[in-house]
Amino acid sequence: MKHTSMAIAVAVLLGGIGAAVSAQPGSTVAVETSPGQATAVQVKETVATVESVDVKSRQVMIRDAAGREHALVAGPDVRNLEQVKKGDRVTVQYAESLSLKLVKG
Repeated sequence: MKHTSMAIAVAVLLGGIGAAVSAQPGSTVAVETSPGQATAVQVKETVATVESVDVKSRQVMIRDAAGREHALVAGPDVRNLEQVKKGDRVTVQYAESLSLKLVKG
């Protein structure tokens, strides 16, 4: 089984602020604020196993180390998607983000 490296950007809405701004090893956190607004983005990286690839729609189904399956869409920065096959181990980069806006009433 070969190890292929590809970056897949996926925006995932988090359930709470604490999860978005707590840095973990191997991740990068960016926080942007302005009056009444805040956005936090954390870029993470993990290794997963490819379950299926649809090159035409660029959809990739992966299984993480915990055994959970995730359906992802490979962004335009992913090259050589045609070479990725079921069973390949891939390194996946993704972003989790949370945006807040305070409004009256």
